[in-house]
This record gives sequence, structure tokens and C-alpha cells, in this order.
Amino acid sequence: MRGSSADGRMSGFALTLNALFAVIEFGVVAMAAAGFEEVADAAPFGRTGTIALCGVSAVITCAGAVLAWRGVSGPVGALTGILLAASIGLTALLALSLVTAGGAMIILVVPLAHAVFSMATIVWAIRRAVPMVERR
Repeated sequence: MRGSSADGRMSGFALTLNALFAVIEFGVVAMAAAGFEEVADAAPFGRTGTIALCGVSAVITCAGAVLAWRGVSGPVGALTGILLAASIGLTALLALSLVTAGGAMIILVVPLAHAVFSMATIVWAIRRAVPMVERR
């Protein structure tokens, strides 16, 4: 199964999978931050900040996947790419802080690392987006 077309664009299915897995992973981390005091203490943003980061990152990831699939470029695509890049940086910081905290929180680094990879893939797809009008 190919994840991209002949001109290098990602398929809608691949974009959907990347966004879906990232949203699920952010949900897992948000629930862990809400439910476990150790996770909230190890996170640099605290409980509320970690939950907010996960929620906002999930929304931005979904928006980026839809925009990349629709072929939106220009200022909207650039703004979405910048927001995704900022979210990638904050998510990587969260993962790094959980690694340095040690203990059982290290298990949350795996979904965060995959979410970072998924968001980076969506940023790549936004950069390669071709408007729907030009595809026909």
C-alpha cells in the first residue's frame, strides 16, 4: 500500500491514519496527566497545561490533515504548519521531561514520540499540498 501519489502527495488515507493515531495518543497522555499525580508532577506544564497541550495539539493535527488533504496552501497552510511545528516542539519538550523524570512515566514517551512523528508527517504533507483545482 502506498502512502503517497506519483507526484509525492500523501493520500487521504495516510493523512487520516496519521491524524487518528496522534489524536488517540494525545488522549492517552491527557488521561494519564489527569489521572496520575506522578505524570502531572513530571510534566513541565503541570496537569492543566499538559491536558491543554494535548487537546490543542489534537485539534491542530486534525486541521492540518484536512488542509493537507484538501490541498490548501498559501497563508493558511503556512500558519497551520507553523502551529504544528510549535506543537511538535512543545510535545517533544513534554516527552523529554518525562524521560528525565524516569519511573513509570517513561512509557508515555512512546506515544508522544509517535505523535511527534505523525505531526511532522502532516507538516510535510502541508508543504507538498497541491490545490484541488490543479489536480484535475
